[in-house]
Amino acid sequence: MNSRIIEGPDEYADDDDAGFNLIEAEEHEFVELCEKLGRQYDFPARAVKPSTQEDLERIEKKKKEAAEKEKMNEDDSTNILKEL
Repeated sequence: MNSRIIEGPDEYADDDDAGFNLIEAEEHEFVELCEKLGRQYDFPARAVKPSTQEDLERIEKKKKEAAEKEKMNEDDSTNILKEL
């Protein structure tokens, strides 16, 4: 891989300073570099908050509500007439 990791202290330089480490890679190396960084920093496991049972129940409830709303929209006679 020909990617460059610009190392050194990350100090504020000016308004053009990215504020984080900059990694440059050729387009054909991008996916491989992303996978390497993901393994190195334990992503996505570290980036995603584990779901609690409450979270899972709320998600399931929202899915059911959306499905019911969609079903009502399909059954709405106004929508059926618009299709004709």
